[in-house]
Amino acid sequence: SDELPHRHCIPPSMGMYRDRTSGCSPPQILQFPGDLKIRAGEKVELLCNFGGTAPITCTWLKFKKLIQAGSGGVTIETKENSSQLTIAASDQDHCGCYTLELQNKYGTKQASLNLTVVDKPDPPAGVPAASDIRKSSLTLSWYGPTYDGGSIVQSYNLEIWNSVDDKWSTLTSCNSTSYHIQELLSDRQYKFRVRAVNMYGIGEPSAESEPVTVGVQVEPDSDKEPEYRDVVIKKDCSVKDFYDVEDRLGTGKFGQVFKVVEKSTKKVWAGKFIKAFSQKEKENVRQEISIMNSLHHPKLVQCMDAFEGKSDMVMVMEMISGGELFERIVDEDFELTEREVIKYMLQIIDGVQFIHKQGIVHLDLKPENIMCVNKTGSKIKLIDFGLARRLEDSGALKVLFGTPEFVAPEVINYEAISYPTDMWSIGVICYILVSGLSPFMGDNDNETLANVTSATWDFEDEAFDEISDQAKDFISSLLKKHMKARLSCAQCLEHTWLKQDTKNMEAKQLSKERMKKYILRRRWQKTGNAVRAISRFSSMGMLAGIGPKKSSPTEDNKPEEPPAPFLESAEDENHTPAPPTFSLVIQDVEVVEGSAARFDCKIEGN
Repeated sequence: SDELPHRHCIPPSMGMYRDRTSGCSPPQILQFPGDLKIRAGEKVELLCNFGGTAPITCTWLKFKKLIQAGSGGVTIETKENSSQLTIAASDQDHCGCYTLELQNKYGTKQASLNLTVVDKPDPPAGVPAASDIRKSSLTLSWYGPTYDGGSIVQSYNLEIWNSVDDKWSTLTSCNSTSYHIQELLSDRQYKFRVRAVNMYGIGEPSAESEPVTVGVQVEPDSDKEPEYRDVVIKKDCSVKDFYDVEDRLGTGKFGQVFKVVEKSTKKVWAGKFIKAFSQKEKENVRQEISIMNSLHHPKLVQCMDAFEGKSDMVMVMEMISGGELFERIVDEDFELTEREVIKYMLQIIDGVQFIHKQGIVHLDLKPENIMCVNKTGSKIKLIDFGLARRLEDSGALKVLFGTPEFVAPEVINYEAISYPTDMWSIGVICYILVSGLSPFMGDNDNETLANVTSATWDFEDEAFDEISDQAKDFISSLLKKHMKARLSCAQCLEHTWLKQDTKNMEAKQLSKERMKKYILRRRWQKTGNAVRAISRFSSMGMLAGIGPKKSSPTEDNKPEEPPAPFLESAEDENHTPAPPTFSLVIQDVEVVEGSAARFDCKIEGN
């Protein structure tokens, strides 16, 4: 009797528990298994022994849903004082939380356990992708498995096939989802596949990669000069007279962007439809177009045409389809190395150097304004000249706008700015590219601005353990508090870090995880209006004594105004505005602790 829950109860072999006063008792659990971890294919037996006043009803549940005996290979056998659930051959579908509910007229009792069915991992998802193809090497990237088998993936086995041997063989084992493959021959085609490995075994192979041949890689985007036009704003006609307005590409505080097709040439451009009700707003757009007419360069986005209406303006821009650079480099098929960072920094400096030679400062260099020309090549363009200013004949130019994280100390201090103001921003961008960390980002904008004005930053994070001393010296030469101490574009191009032969550089992989977190934070800031124009910090102590300034078009934080009539006319019957709606709503899910959980939803609308 010492082993029973209540000393006054008679042994369970008599079929019930008996209370001394009432002669009855609720169900009692005598034996129930704990959490189980079972190899796939093995038999599972969940046996519960119980007592209490008969009759007792037994109900087996999985994730609180009734289990039907006979379905999914599950059988249930219940006797007077026991119930057993049996799974003949377990698989991943049998993972879950199992509950036995006992009930009689005196009460209810439940017991639960987690069943984990472990196995070798599923095949890696998707198709392995080759990038950075060179004379005798390439970088292979792939996704992890959709299910890890219930145990963390320890490594990946790479397998290689070539058109000469015509057979698969093991190439190597690695711990990450990308690998730089060397010593390949140019006289044959190669294919690759990957297997995931955990403590329970080696999984089935992924899909085969596309056949690839090493050699001199040809950039997908052409090296020819883009088309340049000196734009004169048209005031007596509509954009629809010259262009077919098609799909909406995006929406911003300024207005909306549509795909437009030029009727005379059938060329595709991006139409930026800008809300401009006042003469001041229109003058800001005219100034941007005037500046862009001076910036005909392959690394700078081009304005192709412009129209002015009563309450709006339209800029027809060069179409750039590759997305933001920072978004691109965290793609699974992109290999992030210091060598790649050099490739992008050279292009950024090339573009900024041309801007400076025209007597112009950009003043808004940040990740969102560095765009990839397409989704496969490595060429970029700088965009958004809405804050750009001419230095010629302007005397001591002072501005009070920008993004706190990237703006130079002289802007915050409302001191005269010049070309080195852009160089500071380039230093911040480079710091983030190599590390995934932001040098001046504080817990709030006030702290960020304080860090900038004091030029407080360092290389102490472990992220810089893998970064070369040359790269650190380059960044240090730009993030100087005093403007005159910063490198110019010409000096940057002579720096040893940028001048080295990248073909012979070690392709040391940089972590993408920090960069992914950085991008998520930037996204949150933009959607939550956390990135605010500096002119709205004039009440801060660090900006004390600076009078209120007229804000630029990008600084306003007013509620969205109603769409201009021009924008409404641009949306014909084929593009009726529609708010977002869910056609597939996120559902609650329950999974065993430690396993993957997936949430799906589908959104429709503009």
